[in-house]
This record gives sequence, structure tokens and C-alpha cells, in this order.
Amino acid sequence: MATADPSGLDIDVNDLSSERASAWFRQTPVQGDFCRLGDADFVTWPDGFGLAGRWLGLRAYHRGCYRGAIAARIHRDGTADVLPPTCHGRFDPRLATALLQHAATQLGDRRVQLAMIYLPIDATALHACARSVRFQRTGDLLVLTRSVGGDDVSPQLGDWTLEPCALGDGDDLPDVFNRTLIGSRDFPNLPQVGSIQAMLGRFAEVGFGDDQMWYLARYRQNQAGCLLMTARGDCQVGELLYFGLVPEYRGRGGGRIMVRYALDTAGDRGLPAVVAGVDAENDPAIAIYASMGFDPASRRGVFFRRLATGGDVSPYAT
Repeated sequence: MATADPSGLDIDVNDLSSERASAWFRQTPVQGDFCRLGDADFVTWPDGFGLAGRWLGLRAYHRGCYRGAIAARIHRDGTADVLPPTCHGRFDPRLATALLQHAATQLGDRRVQLAMIYLPIDATALHACARSVRFQRTGDLLVLTRSVGGDDVSPQLGDWTLEPCALGDGDDLPDVFNRTLIGSRDFPNLPQVGSIQAMLGRFAEVGFGDDQMWYLARYRQNQAGCLLMTARGDCQVGELLYFGLVPEYRGRGGGRIMVRYALDTAGDRGLPAVVAGVDAENDPAIAIYASMGFDPASRRGVFFRRLATGGDVSPYAT
């Protein structure tokens, strides 16, 4: 589908499955732009295209000549992650702004409620473009990495146990996950949309969707937290998607035990490294990661924009 943009661009809009998105990406000359982010950044954020889900792809043309592109992954929970816009040749702020605005409009038409974009911390021109089309900055995302193996010693669990869990195994996981969000320091100002079940469904879409690497944490048999991780299909590393504790069980060493458990699980799966993303202001979580040998790999500004309001959320673009 092609539409006209007020800037004079012709915008080619495509709703894409993950398979079609991969082909679309290969046919769009932007791969080099993403690779310039650096290897550590490229394999973590933005997401690779070999993932489950639906994508919205936009290519811009002027007088028949390709000018740039932007893509967004639409999630079941009513949110979308927008990749940074790319310009063919030198960076063009007007083009980048037009692509961001058009992507937001298209996503809103699909009843996506919240669009998020992660921009390199030093990309000030891109930050200005995002702000000009009403994306608000809510903080920074710190990406950390750690290789698996070495002289690590598995933790003494003591009063803690971790048991495998999955979506659909009763109501335990949604309830525990919901309680871990109380007082969370991970982007507290970021609007939440969709149900807890939908949020967990979004985590299940990442990587291989391998929810056998999801665990409930118990302290003296009481439900105390959860650990969600996966294997990423695009780069074959483990990703620690989320770990959290309910308020009454924080400060008892459970965070370190869950991160150590994640590293051991990745090693058992033959994954060479683990990556994690955390709010740069979440000092307690960062301290846990640092104590477990994680090193910062990149830092990105987190921007969001509210889109559609009210009505049912379409699970995917059609």
C-alpha cells in the first residue's frame, strides 16, 4: 500500500509477518546503517527480524528514488517497538521526522496504544526528530552483557527454590509477576497498557518464545518472584528478559540467586553469553548485575508516544 506524505514523499506501507519482514529488511538498503551501531548493540537492540510477531514496514520514495525506511514490531499487548529511522545516504532530519510521524499514524490506525523507540544516547539529531513528533523521553536503557562459564560457582539456594513455569499453568505466574511490579524501579513513568497476561504474552514472543526458561522463585515455599529468559534466535545468546521480587521478599538475596540461575541455565543450553536491559536509574538491579560480572554494552534513550485510546486492541496488524 502506498500513501502520500505531506512532506512530498511517497510512503510504501506493508504489514509483515516475521518471515516477510526478514525479506523486506534484506531488500531495503539499511542493513549497513544498523551495523554501524556496533556489534554489541546490534545483537541486543534493535531487535533482529527473525522473531515471532507482526511488523509494520514503511519505505519512503521521492520522485521514484528510495530515500529511507522505518519499521515497527507490533506486540499482542497493544504496544509497538519502533526501530530508528534510516536515511539512504546522509542523515536527513526532515525525512527521519516524516518517517517517525508516519509510522506513529499507521500504528495508531491499527489501534496500537503505545509506541516505544530506543535511540542511541549520542544521536541528538534523532532525539530532536522524535520529540518533534510528540515522543516523550522517559529515561535511558542500559544494556549489559556477560559471557557464560569461567570460574563461576553456582549459588547456594538456601531458603530459595526456582521451579519451571509457563503461560497457561494456572494463575500463579500472572499473579506473582503483577506483584513484582509494585514499587518497581524499571521505568516507573512509562505508561502500562494491556493486561498482565498480555504483557507476559509479549515476553513469550521474544527470541524462540521458549517459556521453559521461565521460573517462579519461592522463599521458604512462598511465592516470592519470577525469572523470565529466552534464547535469541538472531544471535544465539541468552536474554534475561525480566526478574523481579514481590516487595516483602526483597533484600534477601533473591535477585543475585535468580541472575546466577539465569547464567547457569544459559550455560546448560550451550549459550555463550547473556544480555539484559535495565533502567539506567535502577541502582539496585544494576548493582546485582555488576556483582555478577555483567558489563555495560550500550546505553539508549527510551522514548514513547501514546497512540490509539479506547476500544479493543488488535492483537496484530492484519
